[in-house]
Amino acid sequence: QVRYSLKDLDVFKNSLVKNVALVDNELQGKNWTSNKGGSGFGKFVKLPDPKVIAWETQDDFDFFAGRHDGFEDIGVQYTRQVIFVKNDFWIVKDDFKSDSAHHYKQVWQGRYTDENGPNLLRATAPDASGHDILQLRKVDSVKTAGARGKQWSIVSKNASKSFGFLTIIYPYRGYSNRLDEDAEKLKIDDWAVNPSQWKTEGTNPVCLSSNRGTFFFNVKQLSKEGLSIQVSQETDLFVKFQNNQVLIHSIGTGVKRVTVSQGEKKNEVTRTMTPGEIWALDLG
Repeated sequence: QVRYSLKDLDVFKNSLVKNVALVDNELQGKNWTSNKGGSGFGKFVKLPDPKVIAWETQDDFDFFAGRHDGFEDIGVQYTRQVIFVKNDFWIVKDDFKSDSAHHYKQVWQGRYTDENGPNLLRATAPDASGHDILQLRKVDSVKTAGARGKQWSIVSKNASKSFGFLTIIYPYRGYSNRLDEDAEKLKIDDWAVNPSQWKTEGTNPVCLSSNRGTFFFNVKQLSKEGLSIQVSQETDLFVKFQNNQVLIHSIGTGVKRVTVSQGEKKNEVTRTMTPGEIWALDLG
């Protein structure tokens, strides 16, 4: 319960007590105006304007993508994607794009240990349940802070023009079921993290593969056994084979042209795909 008499009420109404992404020292709520003696709520003069890009649910996973304009005044475009891999874990991608260098951050609520470095935060309860927060791309630092008994961790990537946090939130029951950070080849349950049986092209591409399909992040072209998938601009895809078809799920944040060719004759077919769209293509 919020106590409106607190002198630091504005802190508890702003970004540091939310699971959000930030840029530099910018918070999402700007210019707090107190209303003591009135309703007590107060308000921010300026808040980000959010937009839902896509929200789709299906058998394999749920997919959400959205953006807001909270950092556009400092020249940064921002989007977030959240993927719930059914009965398993979450993938969160925070994507920042700018023409100048900035410090990019994720804020995670809770009490975490970071003895394994900033790329792995771990929270464990007395009953041996908990969750891991794993970064699939290298970050630079983590800082723990808090107030009035509440605690949060800030994961940072320093001085980059553009960067995409690619984060796994993995819940577990039992200490032995945590992610094995010492494994030579990292796996998240039955999902292998790089490399893939697919040949990939893109800027720092990442893939998660299992017998259920493959998630691709920041790819421009994919190829496997005579099948080629090419995209007009780098994007994120989920690809699976099912019933003599290849299913291509668009899990990026923008509209892209996707070209598929297969076989020795390289027959090509092109389709414009929007975020959340699925393309089922016959093989053969």
